[in-house]
Amino acid sequence: MKKQAIMNILKENKLKLTNQRKAIITILQNNENKFMSCEEIYDEISKKDNKLNLSTVYRTLESFYTVDILHKKTTDGKSFYKLMCLDHHHHHLICRVCKKTIPFDYCPMDELSKVAKQYHFTIESHQIEVYGVCSNCSHFNLPKR
Repeated sequence: MKKQAIMNILKENKLKLTNQRKAIITILQNNENKFMSCEEIYDEISKKDNKLNLSTVYRTLESFYTVDILHKKTTDGKSFYKLMCLDHHHHHLICRVCKKTIPFDYCPMDELSKVAKQYHFTIESHQIEVYGVCSNCSHFNLPKR
């Protein structure tokens, strides 16, 4: 997501673009192909600015998620964040080792919509994430799940 789009969303939702928010956005943009934990983002920011605390990073990430600036996924009780991709509809392959994400365009919603219709079910949204190990991490010979 481009900085201007983020600024527009923040403005529409009456959220100021503070220095802390700018720092978090920059970290997320620099890691756009990876889901990051709050702690990882905090660690990156702490290298440059030790005035920001972990709770501020967490609250900021949650506010960004609420206004649809971020994807959020929770694995084993821990949340990970990534900037939204607004250019087109897609889903993600996610490496469970390095958290790298690879977008892919295939979407099975046409078939799933037919199934939902059979059961008189209204689909409101969907998110498809496929977990595995990327080619860079596969050489670690990790145990299969």
